[in-house]
Amino acid sequence: MRFLRCIWSIVYRLFFVFRIDNNKVLFTSFYGKGYGDSPKYIAEILKEYNFKLYWTINASCMDEFPPYILPLKKNRINWLYHMATSGVWIDNCRKQRWISKRSKQFYIQTWHGGICLKKIEMDAMGTLQKEYIEAAQHDSKMINAFISASSYQTELIKKSFWYNGDIIETGLPRSDIFYNNTKETRRKVCDCFGIDYNDGIILYAPTFRNSNNLSVYNLDSDRIIRVCEEKWDSRYRMIIRLHPNVSNECKQFSYNKSVINGSYYPDSNELICASDVIITDYSSIMFEALENSSIVFLYASDLSSYINERDGFYFSFDELPFDFAETNNQLEKCIRNFDYKRYKLETDTFQNRIKSFNDGFASKRVVEYILEQRKQAL
Repeated sequence: MRFLRCIWSIVYRLFFVFRIDNNKVLFTSFYGKGYGDSPKYIAEILKEYNFKLYWTINASCMDEFPPYILPLKKNRINWLYHMATSGVWIDNCRKQRWISKRSKQFYIQTWHGGICLKKIEMDAMGTLQKEYIEAAQHDSKMINAFISASSYQTELIKKSFWYNGDIIETGLPRSDIFYNNTKETRRKVCDCFGIDYNDGIILYAPTFRNSNNLSVYNLDSDRIIRVCEEKWDSRYRMIIRLHPNVSNECKQFSYNKSVINGSYYPDSNELICASDVIITDYSSIMFEALENSSIVFLYASDLSSYINERDGFYFSFDELPFDFAETNNQLEKCIRNFDYKRYKLETDTFQNRIKSFNDGFASKRVVEYILEQRKQAL
């Protein structure tokens, strides 16, 4: 693999002889896993302007792309060429260590989360591999602008990302969906999975473990569906969506008419937008669900071991506005005793604490920023 990286790096640098095209934008999301996250929402606005849009994909990506975007397979000649000559890069994860940015290219980092519970980057150095730390430090040196979704995230970026550049407080582009066309999004998700529009939807979306341990995903789906139906007097369906790092293991779970495999659905924020109840463990999905006014419950059976795995959390569970359960019995009790008035008061208080910038116009602000950068480059 190291030999191949050397070859890619050499070929990539050969393309530096070509002129940078300030009308070209190269997007990457989760290292090429598909069309989604904040880069997707930026692209949907950017298409209205005079830009040529390209998207990095890996060999296993099966996502469909809109006609205004050209997907490029990683580590192919045309991908290396467009990466070397695109005026703008937009990414939500770290770039590999062998990739270097030319001085006149502009790199916007959206990151793949806003507020987070588990410690990350510099704050979790004890759990990170040396190779990742070196790549992260190199990546931060290349970034021209880092997107922030809140005052809290701005301070986190300054403190923990090995980054001293510009931070643009636009809000998180992928959260725009929670403020725009929510009924249409719910209809889209229901049609995709054959769910009646009037049914309640539970989204179970746990994060991954470094060990890729699947035994921690021991939620009793049928039981939780039944409890929700009794609590809110409606029929419920559950969509299970595993983290992209372990999504290929989704086939090991059992599904039926009420329990649906959502791990291959391309846009997790559309699933959040369509859901009434969200169950997660330590995922930042809990905070994005606040933007959607969803009801959130936290369920995890491995709290002590996970705290050690991640070097701790940014918030204690007492600070969070969500009920936490370590067993299915406890989760059932949390659902039965749920008080929406109390929940709304506590979630509003938490939102005021972190000072979110999300309002449905984050993608537009990022595009306006890109247009200004292009104007200066011309």
